[in-house]
Amino acid sequence: QAMRFHTLREEPVGEEEARASPANGTSGECRVGVPEAERGEGAGDGRSWSWEWCGGRGVRSVLLFDWLRFAWISPILSLGSKKPLEIEELVPLWKSEGGTSVYSTFIYHWSRELARASAKGGKPSLPKALFLTVWRLYAVAVCLKIVNDLGLFAGPLVVKVLIGFLQDPSLPISQGLVLVLGLFLLNCLVNTCIRQYFFLCYRTGLRWRSACIMHVLHKTLKVSAAGMGERSTGEITNLMAVDAQRLQDIPHMVNVLWSMVGQIAMALALLYRELGPSCFAGLAYMLCQIPVSSALARRQRVIQRDLMKAKDERVKVVNEVLQGVKVIKMQAWERRFQQRLAELRDVEVRHQRRYFMCQALSSTLMFATPLAVAVVSFAAFVLAGNELTVSRAMMSILLFELLRIPLFILPMAIGNLVECKVSVDRLTSYFQLREKDEMDSGDLKSPGVLIENGTFHWDAPVPSLLPKKGGKRRAKGSDGRKDANNGGTDVTATTATASGKRSKKRGRSDEAPQPSESGGAAPAEQQRFHFSMSAGMGQLVAVVGKVGSGKSSLLAAILSEMRCESGRVSVKGRVAYVAQRPFVQNATLRDNILFGQPFDENWYATVVSACALGPDLAALPAGDLTEIGEKGIN
Repeated sequence: QAMRFHTLREEPVGEEEARASPANGTSGECRVGVPEAERGEGAGDGRSWSWEWCGGRGVRSVLLFDWLRFAWISPILSLGSKKPLEIEELVPLWKSEGGTSVYSTFIYHWSRELARASAKGGKPSLPKALFLTVWRLYAVAVCLKIVNDLGLFAGPLVVKVLIGFLQDPSLPISQGLVLVLGLFLLNCLVNTCIRQYFFLCYRTGLRWRSACIMHVLHKTLKVSAAGMGERSTGEITNLMAVDAQRLQDIPHMVNVLWSMVGQIAMALALLYRELGPSCFAGLAYMLCQIPVSSALARRQRVIQRDLMKAKDERVKVVNEVLQGVKVIKMQAWERRFQQRLAELRDVEVRHQRRYFMCQALSSTLMFATPLAVAVVSFAAFVLAGNELTVSRAMMSILLFELLRIPLFILPMAIGNLVECKVSVDRLTSYFQLREKDEMDSGDLKSPGVLIENGTFHWDAPVPSLLPKKGGKRRAKGSDGRKDANNGGTDVTATTATASGKRSKKRGRSDEAPQPSESGGAAPAEQQRFHFSMSAGMGQLVAVVGKVGSGKSSLLAAILSEMRCESGRVSVKGRVAYVAQRPFVQNATLRDNILFGQPFDENWYATVVSACALGPDLAALPAGDLTEIGEKGIN
């Protein structure tokens, strides 16, 4: 069950079956066949490559040899080389890799970590929860990595025995053939293990990334006002775009850490066996190269940063020129902007030249190191009065080559793990933010809202309810947006009872609360709102009041955005909240109206008519199928 994969087999497909083959079949079966026009050879006899989801059990079967060499992806690559791939022609996502499946497993282990930390007074461990989410897959990857490392060092030993066979003519030829065949199979095993290892590590990292991105999204929807006050929108975006992405590198980097240490230890042990103390001369030379390579890498990063800044500046000016090309042509500014672009390009080329020079120097040192190390080690070995044989020299060169890679990669792996540790701490801190109170239906038997003697307060200062000093009072809601009521128009609330008042603390009722050291409002300045209301099915309620009287706070109390000190809030049924800030998707106007719901023509027409959108849709060139761009631009 740990190794799940899709079926790829060549099977007869009739013409009617090929045309009628659905993208999502019934009874848990899913087949995606290549269209007749794209079948190529063999189309005439009705044979085609197809994907099969066996019985909906999530277990796939394929020939082991094809699976080991990733042959199941070949038809997709072949089709993609001929035409752009459509979504129905891609491989169905494995159920074990789906976001819902991964997130449900992660949230189970993360909840247990939170409960354990709460009971023992410690801190929850996000890495532990992530590891328990994918431990089976990760364990298989670790085993493959161990086999790969052992195979790497078995190769030089086989080469040494093979050289000894060539030097002894009395040995039978069959022994040489066995050694050559064994070396070939060993290389096949090593390459197969490392490819499958990377495949499993990337799958593990992708699951971690998916789980963290989904939890950031769910947490953002449930975090309290105080928690949201501590995080900006850009910070939350970086958690998903940067920190979650770094988690994808952790499985491989952790394995690199222990694997490189093991490879260094095995290489030194075998080198000492072959060359004795002389091997430390070559090791000393390699250690001296590490600071030089690190300095070049740091310099390369600095140059790359300057190069990216130069590229950004050039692209920015090019976009400005393209957007204002009409004005540039009318004012005859072509030469001036052409000169400016040429200067920016010269700066970019200069940084590019420096970058490639550092890269070339670093590559030269990297590839020249094995030869230099071998020369230094063999010189020390010969000067010590030892005899250097062919087998000993060949095996030492191979071992130095194996030692070079971990010595160069280990420092980079440690640096990457430090960066990943920072991302894990940032994610853990966000996941521990206080959440809003869950909405409870209470004693309500039918959909509605009931607030009984509720006293509410904000966890953090809410500037939306406050006037600016020396300025006019601004009509805003509890979330910092303009209030829906224009000024203080009196509207009578019908078919419902509602009463609300706000307690006054030292002066005016809308005086700003002062933040405490913890980021929340100080208790002495905290504003409290008292609400009692009820609304049931079929009732239309209008909340009327002055600016800052608590209209938006009433909605926030119903949505559990405010902290309830006393009383009870009961909400039964689904809640639709239309915020005061418009939200438009980059999709068609119809998709914006449906917002993910299925299209029902009669109900859709009723909604459009009720919203008086008919004349507006008629004025658009494509009606409700008009594409809406970013920020409502079309």
